[in-house]
Amino acid sequence: MFFFTNEWLISVVNRFILSIIFLSITVCQEIDEIELLLEYKKESVSEPDYLHKDNGLWYNKNLDVPYTGRLKVYNKTGDIKLAECTFVNGLKNGIMVQYYNEKEMLDGIIGLYVNNKREGNWIWLQPDKDWQNQIKKNLNHQILTSIDFRDGIKFGDTQIHKVNIQLYGDLNRIPYEDDSMILRGQYANGLEIGDWYYYDDLYSDFDLAVQPSDLYDLGSYWTRKQTFESGKLVHTDCREPYKEVDCDYFELNYGSRKFNFISSEQYDVYNDENNKLENKYFLQDDNGVSVEININAFMAHINQFHYSIGSVHKERGYTFTIDQNLKNKLYAMINNYK
Repeated sequence: MFFFTNEWLISVVNRFILSIIFLSITVCQEIDEIELLLEYKKESVSEPDYLHKDNGLWYNKNLDVPYTGRLKVYNKTGDIKLAECTFVNGLKNGIMVQYYNEKEMLDGIIGLYVNNKREGNWIWLQPDKDWQNQIKKNLNHQILTSIDFRDGIKFGDTQIHKVNIQLYGDLNRIPYEDDSMILRGQYANGLEIGDWYYYDDLYSDFDLAVQPSDLYDLGSYWTRKQTFESGKLVHTDCREPYKEVDCDYFELNYGSRKFNFISSEQYDVYNDENNKLENKYFLQDDNGVSVEININAFMAHINQFHYSIGSVHKERGYTFTIDQNLKNKLYAMINNYK
């Protein structure tokens, strides 16, 4: 089980308070991790158990007033804490934690909320491949994603590392070193900017056998460089050990081994003059029934809890088998949405 120490939480709070810069950029409606968790873990136990969400606010349903206090979520037997978050007048405020737990197949999340908006550095910890393989094959590594925010908008540094949490116990002790890096880049106002570097693991067993091991550390040699201007990809360079290659050649030879970055924030909804929130999306379930879905919440749930191809998602009495065809349809909806 993965825990964050109290000392680390205090240090994070202090660091975030010093670094918060309030910018009035865009109104952002974000995916609610607590709501997703309670949907995923329907048999979970909440403390207190009288909260409900209505029109973006969490209420004390006994008093019908916006809730102020700490919410803790436990597994169905009440012996494993899954998440906790503080609310002020119905809005998330303060440190939100979802505990990485292999037994519960639950990703780790930690970050600071200010009036329901993410601030400072947020971290996600996920299994290296998917939960089924992580447990069945007893894999030791996790994927750590670090994204900076200002006023709910991605703004600043983004890094992804491959780590082994068992070696350190909590994130406070994990060194963010170059040799564990998979990706690094920058955001400004929620859009990718500048050069984004990927450090794909391209090396064969033969490479590893005949060359010094330090040549193959993640982060020591970038394999793809994507250049962005205000969120638009304008150029890509590709390399293999140890020369530049055509990116079509790279895709043909290494497509199955490259790292694909899907930001945990990719499906945030931004209000604008086009009022995209009114758009409706429909997806056929396993019985061929056309079901209206909230594309943002649905996609976020699939990426968090149904990473493995062949898993089954059940919602409102409908069943969806998660295969590549369904994921392609969802990606097409997202692209059309944007």
